[in-house]
Amino acid sequence: MNVFNAIKQLNTKWVIVITLIAITWVNFNIVRWQKGNIITHDVISYYCYLPATFYEHDLSLAFTDDSLNREIEGRYYWPTIDAEGNKRIKVNMGMAVSDLPFFGAAHVYCKLFNEEANGFSDPYHFAVQFSSLFYFMIGLIFLLRILKLYFEPKVVFITSLAIIFVTTIIYYL
Repeated sequence: MNVFNAIKQLNTKWVIVITLIAITWVNFNIVRWQKGNIITHDVISYYCYLPATFYEHDLSLAFTDDSLNREIEGRYYWPTIDAEGNKRIKVNMGMAVSDLPFFGAAHVYCKLFNEEANGFSDPYHFAVQFSSLFYFMIGLIFLLRILKLYFEPKVVFITSLAIIFVTTIIYYL
């Protein structure tokens, strides 16, 4: 039995299962997750709309002017200053909108289990991580369905594996 005959036997659902296992293993075994550094770098810029809106009630980021909040500003908010001297979040809020359902679930979890509900504790890190995995899986399912309309199963299988394991998508997830 050659490889292509074996691939014909595989359903694209196996691609999804393999992907979930690989991404879960990679994500929970990396240092970033173990140190709680999921909401960091560019992710902070996209995500900070949520805690600024729901916990600080201030999208102008004026709360970061308070001397008690200077450490918070440096760690969790990276505002830019416009020509009038106003602080602005330098990216659009699209990612924050997509993270909103998961942010809400993390908030409910924090309230139920007495975790710190500030937008940056561990449940929120998990929510952001799970959000990216969730949307990736939806995209992958739709991609596979569209590819199935035009290509034979082995092409769909190889293409999907190449997208998952040859590109840097696992790193970014």
